[in-house]
Amino acid sequence: MAVDAIRALIRRARCGALATALAADEGWPYVSLVTLACDTDLSPILLLSNLSDHTRNLQADARASLMLEEASRRANPQTGARVTLVGRVIADAEPRLRRRFLARHPGAALYADFADFHVFRLAIERAHSIGGFGRAEWLPAEGLLQPEGAAAIAACEETVLAAVNTLHATSIATLASRRLGLTGEGWEMVGIDPDGCDLGRKSRWARVPFIRPATDTATLWDELHRLFAAAAGAADPPPPRREDAGGRPQKPNGLIHHRHFCAPASHLPPTFHRIAAPSALFSLPPTSPGRGRYGAMPA
Repeated sequence: MAVDAIRALIRRARCGALATALAADEGWPYVSLVTLACDTDLSPILLLSNLSDHTRNLQADARASLMLEEASRRANPQTGARVTLVGRVIADAEPRLRRRFLARHPGAALYADFADFHVFRLAIERAHSIGGFGRAEWLPAEGLLQPEGAAAIAACEETVLAAVNTLHATSIATLASRRLGLTGEGWEMVGIDPDGCDLGRKSRWARVPFIRPATDTATLWDELHRLFAAAAGAADPPPPRREDAGGRPQKPNGLIHHRHFCAPASHLPPTFHRIAAPSALFSLPPTSPGRGRYGAMPA
């Protein structure tokens, strides 16, 4: 997989499989589901409880692996992309990380202030990516991370978000509706990083990658204006998302999304209908062959 494709997969991820060593059972491997966000430098951010087995394991041995994937959505999962990040999980009380996690998972605000919950960061040391049959490679952290651009974006993120949501609310609404086919009012930009931006509305979330990486405040504004201009110039907005009889939203590419569930429309009952896909620039994540790298992923 190309490095930018690996980075995009990591940026899109909202949950993954965390592997730790059981502290109370001779270090036996233990895998658990965790939700995550990403720091501006791509480091996964976790909100973990001290009462959980995986947190106790990490307190004894910080080494861990985190697998992120989009392969299970395919008819043949072996052909799908996945990446395993190897590193050490470190407690990090920086308020910015907590804000980024809650922007990705607003529902976590219900328990984030509990005394046993703390924010952690996976300090990536290397990564193993698989893009399909015979397409595996190891990458060092320095081949994946972009610390120079990340620091600059982190320093200006809150200021830029405040300005964008205040001055460009109409452009954000146009981006959400005309280019991403998202319904509802009140979409806001909730996160920015060198690779793209995140939109949020209540419990829903959408990822919008940049065309070019942003490395500082100037290039960040360039990319934001490019996205807004492209959305404003859309001649044929995608059709709004429809729902089936059970209230589950249908995606324009024929995939049915219900929170973290996703399946091809061809595998579902005839009451689910396929509708036309939006433009390739903002197509959905590559959950089936031929789909572009850009996408929106609701909560």
